[in-house]
Amino acid sequence: MRFEKVTIENFKNVVHGELTFENKRRPYGPSILALYGQNGSGKSALIDCLLAFKLLVTGEPLPRRFADYVHKDAGFARFLYEFDHNDGRAKYEVEFRDNEGAPQLVRETLSYVSDETNHLKTAFTTKGYDEYGPKALQAAM
Repeated sequence: MRFEKVTIENFKNVVHGELTFENKRRPYGPSILALYGQNGSGKSALIDCLLAFKLLVTGEPLPRRFADYVHKDAGFARFLYEFDHNDGRAKYEVEFRDNEGAPQLVRETLSYVSDETNHLKTAFTTKGYDEYGPKALQAAM
């Protein structure tokens, strides 16, 4: 798997930010990426965004501190990850909000483009914590 692009909205001091991981010299080869910028430019927001991806795709909860990082004016934060994998390209989008000091997932969507069809298809989407969250899963058992 290789990230192509990461978009961050309403997280920490980033209202909207995009970072493209394009390697123009060797599109499918290894590359080294350096991250630099002034204080407050979003470096740690990107690192936390990548941490959120790792945690969510392995079924782990977001750290409680993520609730404090949601922009109060917006009421939610959103991450969009675009990446290549063995079967084509994929997009994973997650939106969460501060729920009394804990991050609460509001929506998750995984979409993919297979090499065969070249059309975006939704693999799954969840909307609403109560309908799809841990409480709903426990009630179904």
